[in-house]
Amino acid sequence: MKNERMNTKPNNRLTKLIMQLMHWMSHLELSGGPVGEQDVGQPMLWPASISSFKGNEKINNQHKKQNKMKPNNRLTQLIIQLMHWMSHLELLGGSVGEQDVGQLMPLAASVSSFKGNERINNQHKKQNNMKSKNQFLKWLALLFVLVASTLGAMAQGPYPNQGAHTVCLNSTEPYGVILNPTSGYQWTIVAGTGGAGTITSGATPNLITVNWTSAGTCTLRVVEQTAAGCYGDPVEIPIIVNPLPIVSDVLATVCSDSPTGVTLVTTSTNGLTIDKWDITAVPAAGLTGTATTGAGLTSATAISADVFTNATGGPLTVVYTIVPYVGICSGASYTVTVTVDPEPVVANQTATICSDSPVVIALGTSTTAAAATYNITAIDMGSLTASAGSPAAGNGLAAGVISDDAFTNNTAASVNVVYTVVPVTAGGCLGDPFTVTVTVNPAPLPTISGDTPVCETTTDNTYTTETGMTNYVWAVVGGSITAGSGTNSITVTWNTVGTGTVSVNYNNANGCTAATPTVYNVVVNPLPATSPIYHN
Repeated sequence: MKNERMNTKPNNRLTKLIMQLMHWMSHLELSGGPVGEQDVGQPMLWPASISSFKGNEKINNQHKKQNKMKPNNRLTQLIIQLMHWMSHLELLGGSVGEQDVGQLMPLAASVSSFKGNERINNQHKKQNNMKSKNQFLKWLALLFVLVASTLGAMAQGPYPNQGAHTVCLNSTEPYGVILNPTSGYQWTIVAGTGGAGTITSGATPNLITVNWTSAGTCTLRVVEQTAAGCYGDPVEIPIIVNPLPIVSDVLATVCSDSPTGVTLVTTSTNGLTIDKWDITAVPAAGLTGTATTGAGLTSATAISADVFTNATGGPLTVVYTIVPYVGICSGASYTVTVTVDPEPVVANQTATICSDSPVVIALGTSTTAAAATYNITAIDMGSLTASAGSPAAGNGLAAGVISDDAFTNNTAASVNVVYTVVPVTAGGCLGDPFTVTVTVNPAPLPTISGDTPVCETTTDNTYTTETGMTNYVWAVVGGSITAGSGTNSITVTWNTVGTGTVSVNYNNANGCTAATPTVYNVVVNPLPATSPIYHN
């Protein structure tokens, strides 16, 4: 029984130690330590608690001298003692899944060094046989964590910063001092040069929020009143309430495929210099292109190079929503609405003509916005030469500008002439270029072979041209065709002395005829005029 009593007494000693610490903690109040310091100020006992503190008389005397910082020293000693005890604990068991921290015991090397009751050392040496003591030590460890957490919470002010505060108009900001539970706090805003706000009480008397409603400067003041009715010195911080930038909505109109050209406003209507922007954008359905967006953009030309294509029949818009900033203060959002007028869309055109024949086509019509005029930017004639019209580059041209152009193809093959044309709306919006490709087929060059010279009145004189053509047209001067009209070979009787002609034209494989028929000269000799026969 004596051993049992000895084994339980250390527990009683530990219990007293913990109760002493908990009682101490329950009577702490903060005195000093400005908001934001990384300590809890100077802990002190309430006067009412000193006489009721059940502990060593020396400790009571120590608390009575708290203004000399002794209580802090005593608290430190208690915590150090508990930490020393905890630092020499080790885990002994505690099966997987148990809802405890295992069996705690002091390391053997530390037992002899622990400055406590000798019976506590004996108790720890025999702890493996004491389930209840092990559980007690587990709770001791948890209690220490709780105490440490409480001290950590006490070590922080309600908010991280102190001193002068610069805020934005219309913002709501929190303020507070470290709470003395028995005190009251009177918060006021002292007028300055325009700054003003509305105070709203917080969850505890030491906390408030302020909605800053007027730009300028002012002072935020708090006065603490103790339970005994004593007022502390006012605590103040200067406040600067910055105004917000005000910007009006912006409208712009551009043509399809043209940059917006919009420069963001850098000076607000209330004279503030804007230094960054948050930008979002919503392009209308039917527009293609990418709008510049982002947060904290610092270039006033952020959206000026944005390009959108409108290939519909009417104008479409892209709406940018922009939040301007002056420093950290953001103003109300405004919009930049860019109207994108449609561009004319004309399909490529082709035509086929014969050499020296007019083009006889009009420039195409647009499938979207109507083209009012056309710009011919280039003409590639290859080896062709112009024989009619006035083919040349130019702006503001009518749709029929190329209809009378003609080209001579003196080669044996087809040659293209290519016009590059840009359609233009009445509002001056340019469409994408389209081409008019005119294929110019060569004209035939008929040849004639046949009898020359011939005698007057002779028949069956034969004249021939190329085979395989169509629409042969023969003509004879000084004679008459006796056979073969409409073919590549004819026979002619010459009736007139002198120079007669045979001419021919036809359509070649491309359907083209020569600009003029080919003429073949025939010499028609007279018949001799024989005198009568004379005789004797």
